[in-house]
Amino acid sequence: MATNLPERDAEGYLVEPNDWNEEVAKALAEDENIQLTDDHWDTIRFMRDYYDEHQVIADARFVTVSRLQ
Repeated sequence: MATNLPERDAEGYLVEPNDWNEEVAKALAEDENIQLTDDHWDTIRFMRDYYDEHQVIADARFVTVSRLQ
């Protein structure tokens, strides 16, 4: 993998959330053998925007309802 990943904890989460960017997301997906689609990116960007606005992670029920509208 070409991208050096930022430090992650034992569960694979970024230790410093501000290290995240789309290149890191691509590298993390590649690490899991996931090919990110437009639907993935829509969801990722929604979650990032929601967090930036509210400073909390949207729960799955809210994300599911928002994606269906």
